[in-house]
Amino acid sequence: MEEQEQNPISEAKEVLTKLEEQNNKFKENLDRAERLKVEDLVSGKSLAGQPEKTEEQKEIESAKKLLAGTGFDEELFPDNRK
Repeated sequence: MEEQEQNPISEAKEVLTKLEEQNNKFKENLDRAERLKVEDLVSGKSLAGQPEKTEEQKEIESAKKLLAGTGFDEELFPDNRK
């Protein structure tokens, strides 16, 4: 009868060991993800949740800024998206 009582205890110890190993792996992965996020923020690679603009979109935006208030902006860009 002692063997039956020890089996659940030894099984629980095995499960506990496996959980501790998985928690350690998870913590390592979380630490790594945090380091990568900080690197992206510091290096300026973070997109801050906005889609990256194409070169054409950047040029149009620049042209709109240059032409703002001249009257040509409304003529060239009638949709008025800034």
